[in-house]
Amino acid sequence: MTPSQSQTAKTNSLMIGMSFFPREGRESALKVVEAVQEAEAAGFDRAWIGDTQGIYRDPYVTLALSAERTERIQLGIGVTNLVTRHPTVTARAISTLDETWPGRILLGLGAGDTSFKHLGLRPLKPEECEEAVHCQRSLLAGEDGMFRGQNMPKLEHYEGRRLPIYLAANGPRMLRSAGRCADGVIASVGVAPDLIQYTLDSVREGAESAGRDPADVVISITVGCDISEDRAAARENVKTYVARRVLAPLPSRLTGFTKQEKEEFRKAYTLSGHLQTDAPHARLVRDEWIDRFALGGTAEECAEKLRMLADMGVNEVMLLPTTASAASLARTFAETVRPKLG
Repeated sequence: MTPSQSQTAKTNSLMIGMSFFPREGRESALKVVEAVQEAEAAGFDRAWIGDTQGIYRDPYVTLALSAERTERIQLGIGVTNLVTRHPTVTARAISTLDETWPGRILLGLGAGDTSFKHLGLRPLKPEECEEAVHCQRSLLAGEDGMFRGQNMPKLEHYEGRRLPIYLAANGPRMLRSAGRCADGVIASVGVAPDLIQYTLDSVREGAESAGRDPADVVISITVGCDISEDRAAARENVKTYVARRVLAPLPSRLTGFTKQEKEEFRKAYTLSGHLQTDAPHARLVRDEWIDRFALGGTAEECAEKLRMLADMGVNEVMLLPTTASAASLARTFAETVRPKLG
């Protein structure tokens, strides 16, 4: 598939990026690359490739192919961890990409989540994720690092590079950690104003506790998205993303999810159904949850929420397609939503 040539690469003031998790368990890495090409043609600033060995194709192969076949769009691993991949292995892989395509590569780190679930590993604690950020920053600077009490020797034949490091965070402790140490936070908390304010406040608290300017931390909100004039179908498709919010470490006072509901989703969720629209856990999502946690509906509805997020101080919105084709969503966004943003 050739990217739509009619779309310009010019971005708008919302600095919107797209997060790609398009049915990689059912499609090839080349399909993901095609979606990244479409995102660039549609004017998106960034694309992120997931790292869960049980679900997705290898992210570094996909990132390299994507970089080779695009010109401008920034590319990030979103997100990896320092357990299934050794810290020095991650530092060497991400720095090699940046050496080859300087200024276009981003590093996203997280607690493990889906990459740990089928291995029986516990997610990393916020303080461990914070240590992971510092470790990678040291290794990427050409110095020794430290992780879990062990010295990580510097990379030989490497002078050091400065790459933006993002930390995936949803819970308050992790958000504060991101504010203390990361260049940006990838938050999958939803799109309701109270959830966004909670995110902004938590990151600000962390930044200020470390003597940092909160404005130096990029706030990137990831949200499941489907845009269609068939509003009912679009809303149905985003339910698989909303289902994951029930299992996320978000404060119950903000989500309203009960212990019983969380347990029902925990039992229904499977890795094979991760972000699949036909997954059993998606059928448990109530319609009234959709507007708080996803962008599912018409182009005008999507544009309205994006304007609200920008007004609240969100720096970036990463759209996670919950459609059969991420490339198609990129085109739809460019053709129907972007013109409404001015």
